[in-house]
Order: sequence, then C-alpha cells, then structure tokens
Amino acid sequence: MQPLGMLIRPTGNRLPILQMRTDGTIEVQGAYVTFETSIGAALRSGYRLEDATLELRKAWEMARERLNQQQGICHAY
Repeated sequence: MQPLGMLIRPTGNRLPILQMRTDGTIEVQGAYVTFETSIGAALRSGYRLEDATLELRKAWEMARERLNQQQGICHAY
C-alpha cells in the first residue's frame, strides 16, 4: 500500500500515513505498531506533513486553520 503522506515527528522520524478517514482521523505506521490519531492532535504535538496527497494536504491545512483560530480565541482571554 502506497502511503498518503509522511508524518514527520519533531525529532525528524518519518512515519507513513496509511489512511485518512472523513472525520480527520489518520492511520499511521509507527516503528512497531499501526496507530490512529487525529490531524489536530498531530498538529498540537508538533508533527509536520510531507509528501502528501492533495486531499490529505487540504485536510491538514483546514485542521491547522481551526487550531490557529482556537488558539487565537484562547489567547484573547
């Protein structure tokens, strides 16, 4: 199966993204296990996205915009 993109850890490790669901959940191949996480959680944890399909990149950017808006609201108080 061809990965949809690569999730890059803050340490630089590359993890292939195997699937993306309509709810923003992604399936990622870790070093030892496959796990699920949300795009928002990956962004909050400092992960980056590389070599992604257009659909995944769009979902990533939308999640980043939502996160930036939420953080802007939080910082306003």
